[in-house]
Amino acid sequence: MLYVYITVSVGMVLGILVFYLLRALAGSKHMVQQARQQSYDTHLHAVKALDQALAQQEISPADYEHELQRLNRQLVEEMKALEPTQATARIDSRAWWALLVVIPVLAGGLYYALGQKVPDPARALHETGDVGQFLDQIQVLELKAQQDPNNLDQQLMLARSYRVMGRYSESILAYGKSWELIQNNPSELALFAEVLAIEHGSFDGKPDDLLTQAQAIDPTNLDVLMLVGQSALQKGQYEQALTVLIPLKAALDEEGDETDWLQLQIEAAQAQLATP
Repeated sequence: MLYVYITVSVGMVLGILVFYLLRALAGSKHMVQQARQQSYDTHLHAVKALDQALAQQEISPADYEHELQRLNRQLVEEMKALEPTQATARIDSRAWWALLVVIPVLAGGLYYALGQKVPDPARALHETGDVGQFLDQIQVLELKAQQDPNNLDQQLMLARSYRVMGRYSESILAYGKSWELIQNNPSELALFAEVLAIEHGSFDGKPDDLLTQAQAIDPTNLDVLMLVGQSALQKGQYEQALTVLIPLKAALDEEGDETDWLQLQIEAAQAQLATP
């Protein structure tokens, strides 16, 4: 659909430019012809007046010849003065024609850019930390998603990116659109559950259902276990939370991840259980 809009827009712009180009060329030609005719008329009037003066013997033949030559030189100079106007018209016409060529080339470049595969903005941000590049990629991805809303890969990349940006409601919509792609992916199901829980303020309902579905696919997935533990803590189910969080911390420690925040949660849950 986006390609159709671009094609129609480019066609309209080219049509308008062609109209004004032809109008400008016609107007310029008419102005030159009008100026020439005015010079000719003025010259003819002056020559007739000179002939009349000679016929009435108001001037001598020598003066007549001298004045006639002056009038002829003046006409030639006026005709030469109009030549830059013609040259300018040619330059202007070249500029217009160049513009008519440049616009389709730019449109073709846009087609090409939209046709290129866009990298996953969220993943690129994690790897490079380049926020400017991330925002630029989001804009391109959103254009491509508008043009091809049934592309599940693009919808999933949008879901991840909106999650990173804190645009949770939009992330939920994009995850829903990419459901066929994520329904058997435990990590993506966990992230979907997370944005739902953040948006609605609780893991109750759909978020917990998604985590149960993800656990059935892969009971050892760390992303899933982390959110299962968070859900248990939120509900005050501290024993269940510890059975998940303690093994999770050990696994993350082996991978070299920072787990101080997790240790604090474990200690807080243990303290709750120790309270009479």
